[in-house]
Amino acid sequence: MQLDIFTNTLAFEDLDTEDPHAEIYAASRQLVAIIRQTEGIDNPTLEIWPQADGKNWELDFKPFLKACQNAYSRLKDFQLPEEFMPLAIRPAEEVNCHGQQELEKILRHPDLMVQTNRKGGKDYFLPGGKGVRFSQSGGFETFLEPEIGD
Repeated sequence: MQLDIFTNTLAFEDLDTEDPHAEIYAASRQLVAIIRQTEGIDNPTLEIWPQADGKNWELDFKPFLKACQNAYSRLKDFQLPEEFMPLAIRPAEEVNCHGQQELEKILRHPDLMVQTNRKGGKDYFLPGGKGVRFSQSGGFETFLEPEIGD
């Protein structure tokens, strides 16, 4: 399977116990790779995951590189001092209203698509790929970015 369309998201369970990392998914919503910052944000590592059937991915280089760069940029943005933080990563009291509006806009969309994610939770997607992820217990985890291609 040749891949040239990807999506990515920042992920973490608990900032006190886990560093944020960026996950890169295939158009099929299968996990392809994780960018971790175990050695610091300026020395990231890339973990390539096998396909669900255990086979290696066949990736188109330019779109995959673009997806990795986008994911790494999002991860670096997460490290910025507060005055430079985008709205989506400011303290909760500053963004609850905006985030709630975005969440409701996604979940109330008439063409909403639902998939079970790799952790047993649910991913809800709009036709263009924008979405939201919930944990297996039903808790909000993150907003999902649209797919990235050439």
